[in-house]
Amino acid sequence: MASQADILSLAASILGKPAITSITDNSNVARVFLVEYDMLRRARELGEDYLALGDRNLATFLTEMSALNWLPPDHLPRATQHVPQMVAMIERLVAGGHAYVADGHVYFGIASWPSYGELSGLSREQMLPLALERGSRPEMPGRRDPLGETLDAAGPPIAAE
Repeated sequence: MASQADILSLAASILGKPAITSITDNSNVARVFLVEYDMLRRARELGEDYLALGDRNLATFLTEMSALNWLPPDHLPRATQHVPQMVAMIERLVAGGHAYVADGHVYFGIASWPSYGELSGLSREQMLPLALERGSRPEMPGRRDPLGETLDAAGPPIAAE
């Protein structure tokens, strides 16, 4: 039988909206990914601030979900509200050898984490096509492993140390 988190995740995938997950304390969290390539591109096309565009899209999403009698989340974290913390975390990962700078981007070094992917229950061979399907770009210069996440999204190039 599917868990509540599985059902919510499937619903989020089908709706093409923010990923929705359940937390063990029974609070409901909707992670909002407003800083995406398409959102940034669209904001530039419109000559609009990406945060304003994101706010409008989020309001539309919440209104539409309310019309479906969706229980609103208890927490609605937004990446844009935590950029300094994310930068600090990425810096710690690089300093600890768990991430690396290559050709102006920062990647997670999965070789530094022997149990990488273990939680998924998938082998490396099973993870690779899924990563490609979900947007992994192994052709990016300097990338050591197609499973290693890009940690800087589409930010400005970062100087290697």
